This record gives sequence, C-alpha cells and structure tokens, in this order.
Amino acid sequence: LEKAGLWDGPVLNRAGNSVADAAAFAAASSNVRAQLAAVQQSSLQALNRGLVDTRELEGLLVVGRFGLFVVAIAATLYFRRRMVKDLMRPVNSLRRGVLKLQSGDYSHRLDVARRDELGEVAVAFNGMAAALQDSHKALTYRATHDDLTGLANRAALAERLLTSFEPDSDSRTRNEGLLFIDIDDFKDVNDSLGHGGGDALLVQLAQRLRASVRSHDLVARLGGDEFAVVVLDNDDGTPATGPVAERIYEALSEPFVIGDRSLRVSLSMGVAQRTEDTADVTELLRQADSAMYRAKHGGKARYEIHGG
Repeated sequence: LEKAGLWDGPVLNRAGNSVADAAAFAAASSNVRAQLAAVQQSSLQALNRGLVDTRELEGLLVVGRFGLFVVAIAATLYFRRRMVKDLMRPVNSLRRGVLKLQSGDYSHRLDVARRDELGEVAVAFNGMAAALQDSHKALTYRATHDDLTGLANRAALAERLLTSFEPDSDSRTRNEGLLFIDIDDFKDVNDSLGHGGGDALLVQLAQRLRASVRSHDLVARLGGDEFAVVVLDNDDGTPATGPVAERIYEALSEPFVIGDRSLRVSLSMGVAQRTEDTADVTELLRQADSAMYRAKHGGKARYEIHGG
C-alpha cells in the first residue's frame, strides 16, 4: 500500500500488536475507498461533460440541418417565383397583343427578346399581325376606292360628305362645294374605242381630274363615266368650286391618246355649294345632280351652278 501511494502511516511488523494493525488497516482501507470514490466521481464528471458536449453537438447539427432545410425551401420558392414571373410576363404580353388585334389595332407588335419557344410564339404573332394589317389595308382600300381608276368610290364620297355634316366637324366652319361630272357622248367614244379603250380613257381622265384639284379636295368615281369632286372653300370663306371647275376644263385642252388614236372629250358639270341652309347630304347631292343635267341639256361642255 505504501508503494501504491495508498498508505502514508507507519509500517508495522506483522508480528506486532494486532489491535494496532487492525486500526491501521481500517484507516488504509478508508483512504483507498475515498480515493476510489474520487476517481469514480472524476470519471462520472468527465463522462457527463462528454455527454453534454455530444448533446450540444447534436443540437447544433439539428439546428444546422433545419436551417439548411429552410434556406433550401426559400431558394426553391424564390426561383420558382422567378420562373413563373419570367414565364407569365411574355404570356401576358401575348394576351395583350391578342386583345389589341381583336380591337382592330393591327399595328401592334410584340417585343422579341427571348430565343426560346415563347420567343418563337412572339415572332409568329408579329408575322400574323403584319399579315392581318396588310389584309385589312387591302380590304379597306378596295372598299373605298375604284378598282379601275384608283380614285375614291361612291362609298368614300358618302363618308366624306356625311362626316362634313356632323356637328363637331371642321367643315362646319368651312363649307364645301360638290361637282358632278359626266363625260359627254361617252357611249359613242366607248363604241369607237372598244371596252379596253374606254377604260383607258377613264384612267387618263381620272389622272387629269386629280391633278386639277388641291390636296384636301376629294375626287371620286361614281360609276361608268360619272365622277364627283368635293371642293373645300378657300381659307377666306369664298367658294372654290368655280376655280376648280375652270382648271378641270383647262386640263381637257390637250387631247387624249388611246393606243394609236388621239381624241378630245368634253364634260358636263353641275355645281352645288353647301351653305348653312343645306339640310343634309341628300339635298346637296340632289342639287349637284340637277345642275349637271341642266348643263347637259344646255349644250354640254359647260357647267351649271345650282341656284345660279
């Protein structure tokens, strides 16, 4: 025991006093038990510290794993939201484009900033919109223009006159005049030249009529050999129908060349001047037509002014 460090008392001879030996042995045993208990306590404390450290580590791992899970969920939701937003932006743009086309705005185009399937859809949409716009322009032109001469037709003339009679029209402050024009003896000319020659004459006459008016006046072909011209008054309010009619007659001074033939034609014109007393479009048309027939019956190659 002394060598082991468990005994620090006197060493007695085995042959010595037995009572003293017993007391010494008891003291040594008590000391040994105390030191063993201390070792056990120290071991338990070390073990407890290890368990605590292990629990703390496990707790940190649990917290870390949960944090990573939350971050992963947040990242997934963020990128999903971004993807949905990036997907819906071109879809909404396409939807607005379709609504534009439905409302008649064929000039609307989509921005093509993508190179994926949605970009291909945008390119296809723009191509379709361009085709619709071209078709709409062609149909509108055919609906408002004469196929042979390219002049405005009867429908365009009616729309122009109806618009001028609207209460908020600019024409309310500047009155208009209307010329009705008819080619004299066109049937004889047409029989002489043939149908193709008659059409060629109408085309050339349309060009001369257009060149005789101002940019804001309207020349229309009503059908056959009948034409009409809407003439806006001068800036000072004076009628411009007379000067325009004179320029038209001057344009007829040169003969028409149809194929290898040269011929002259004359026109009969009726002039009606719109005033504040003119009730409506029908009355203005009737006045111009009546004046034209008076010009024909009065000898042709002349113009008559309604009420003049």
